[in-house]
Amino acid sequence: MEWACCRMSAVRLLPALLYSELSDGPHNVGAPRMRFKDRLKNLLSKCNITNFEALANDKGLWKKAVKTGIARFEKARMEDLKVAISAIDEQKSASLGLD
Repeated sequence: MEWACCRMSAVRLLPALLYSELSDGPHNVGAPRMRFKDRLKNLLSKCNITNFEALANDKGLWKKAVKTGIARFEKARMEDLKVAISAIDEQKSASLGLD
């Protein structure tokens, strides 16, 4: 979607949606509402994709970057989840006096 949107005219529906403000969702008090593009950039940066507009011009490179970025993100997410679960298990066993 994004790779095609970068080359579209700004008056078409997809770019208008991508660059418009979101009407719902959390934001800090006094901070401007985030656009869909801002949230997308945040998620892509978590996948180590920083310059998505330039990557979007080359569809093959875009697909490869997204695939490897999502794989890295998912691996890191699962490792963090395992650490959190083990910490919770340790807390439970410590509170029950099972150590």
